[in-house]
Amino acid sequence: MKTLLVLFLALFIGSGVISPNNNTVQPPDVKPQKTKPSEAGINPTPETPVPITLIPIITPGEIIKFLMGSTDQELKNQPTMKHKEYFTHDEQPAHEITLTQPYAMSKFEITNHQYCGIMNRALAKGGAAIKDGDLKGRHGKKFLGITHLFGIKNVDGRLVPAQGYRDHPVHAVTWYGATAFCNFLSMQEGLEPVYNLETWTWDTGKNGYRLPTEAEWEYAARKNQRLAYAWGDSIRIAYLNYWASYEKRNNGKITVPVGFYDGTKKEGLATENNSSPFGLYDMTGNVWEWCWDWYGESYYKTSPATDPKGPKRGDQRLPFNEKVPTKVWRGCGWGGNNAFSRIAKRYSVAPETAINEVGFRIARNLEK
Repeated sequence: MKTLLVLFLALFIGSGVISPNNNTVQPPDVKPQKTKPSEAGINPTPETPVPITLIPIITPGEIIKFLMGSTDQELKNQPTMKHKEYFTHDEQPAHEITLTQPYAMSKFEITNHQYCGIMNRALAKGGAAIKDGDLKGRHGKKFLGITHLFGIKNVDGRLVPAQGYRDHPVHAVTWYGATAFCNFLSMQEGLEPVYNLETWTWDTGKNGYRLPTEAEWEYAARKNQRLAYAWGDSIRIAYLNYWASYEKRNNGKITVPVGFYDGTKKEGLATENNSSPFGLYDMTGNVWEWCWDWYGESYYKTSPATDPKGPKRGDQRLPFNEKVPTKVWRGCGWGGNNAFSRIAKRYSVAPETAINEVGFRIARNLEK
């Protein structure tokens, strides 16, 4: 165990960032609406979609209100820790948010197999390239830090899931690599790409795949229930893949297949079901997840009350991203502890950062 953690710490240092937290009933799929793709860099012919199950979070005609962030009493009762990178003032004040856009989110985090399938098509059509050992976009933005991966390999210029990691969450993907995946998947399914991959802006009127906003992510994780974690208020190794899980699994792998913690017994562990009130798995643990938003340390004090999408520019994150704007992570990953694994916990890094504890899941607008 100690040897493994030393190895991962070395990988984080190599990526320029040290992980902050190493211390311690199936709804039908949402059917894509076939529309003509807008111009977004590449325009592939729609092909057989990568199977991704979406679960409706807000249904058409529904408007919801929920309390976002943490109250003083919740912070008093939930796990905490003393660490220079751990603070909770950015979770406050708890504030009521109204969400008016119907949307669905992927039931699971995007897997290595799914990411390889979409990005290999992008490679074939010139939308991406492998340069200097990493997957990059046409304008040089890093999409995937291949040098920091253990779940995906570069085999003769194609991305291939490593043996035994096919259905594990993709990791070492940057914010740019997550948004690009959304566009490429949208075009494959004949949907309108949401993002401009040159300006990295979002056309909110498009119907393609996208990253959830931070508010959408938090609502999908716990609905209107004031839970510390997606499944409840207690945490133990049977519920999630975090730092305390390795020894009990004893299989040599750091991540686990998406949906591993479903209430069945596997790999010598009697798992508990860790799905959120909406049936989304691994909203805590396995990998952190990128959100759309720039990170604002005091954003909750000024956030719009309706459909917030983050500040116009991200705040820095010391000590790793001094004077560099950062994007939001939510959900914690395999190196997390009890305190970092709380649903309300926020973290952020620069959007070009590739760390092997970070992945994503996707969302899509539903018609109002």
